[in-house]
Amino acid sequence: MDNKIRFIDSNEKDIRKCGKYDLIFCMAVLQRTPDTITRQGVKSLKKIYPFEKFENQVIELDSYLKKGELMVIHFSQYSFMDVNISSKYKALGNYNQDDYASVIFDRNSNLIEKAISRNSIFIKLED
Repeated sequence: MDNKIRFIDSNEKDIRKCGKYDLIFCMAVLQRTPDTITRQGVKSLKKIYPFEKFENQVIELDSYLKKGELMVIHFSQYSFMDVNISSKYKALGNYNQDDYASVIFDRNSNLIEKAISRNSIFIKLED
């Protein structure tokens, strides 16, 4: 194993203690029961997982990331580009979430009827 790679418990104390990071992966964690929500035809996530909660989680993750490094958000029910801090980032390449089969929602927590392409990998341009 590479001695520069370290895995830590996912709690705020340990995360902050280890300093700023070069890479943050959010793979299928910024969502709530996507298969059930899609199957049941849910039109709003306001009561289940409101956009504000997603945005606050992304803002917290941003605080752990070094400038010039990568944030990967894949399989999420919201778009990273809808978060206020997204202006500090630039999409890297054409990596997207087009393979995400569940429904997605806008910043008002309402269902987006028309499929849209959403990037997955972002580079942090500023603190």
